[in-house]
Amino acid sequence: MHFVVRGRDLNIDAAGVVASVKGQLPEKIDDHLVQIEDTEFPTKQAFELATGWNRTSFTSIEAIHVMIKLGFSCRIAAELLDGSATWKPESETVGLTNEEKVQKVQVALNELQEAVTSLSHLDLAAEEMIDE
Repeated sequence: MHFVVRGRDLNIDAAGVVASVKGQLPEKIDDHLVQIEDTEFPTKQAFELATGWNRTSFTSIEAIHVMIKLGFSCRIAAELLDGSATWKPESETVGLTNEEKVQKVQVALNELQEAVTSLSHLDLAAEEMIDE
C-alpha cells in the first residue's frame, strides 16, 4: 500500500511489517502498542523497524494510522492501580459473541467505577485530615 507520512512516500504491506519484526524483541510498552501476529510491540518501534526511519521522524499517531490501514490492531497501553494491563490480547475475545464482549466491557466498567469511587473517598478523607 502507498502512504504519505510527513511528506515522505511509503510503500509498505502487512507482510513486510511482519518480516521486519520477526526475531525482534519488543521494547517496554509505554503508551501505544500494535499487535503483530502474537506479539505486542510499541507502535513506534514496529514502524521504525518496518520503514527504516528514525522514530523521531514520525509521530505515534502517524504510525498507528498506517498500521491500522495495514490491518494490524493498535491500542493504548496503560495500567490499572493493581499494575495489571488495561488492554488484553485479542485472543482473549476471539470466538465470543457480541453480547459476551459487551458483558465483559460492562464488568470492566463496573470495576473502573469502583476504583474511581474508592479514589474519591480517599480524596475526601485527605481533605478532612487537612481541615483538622
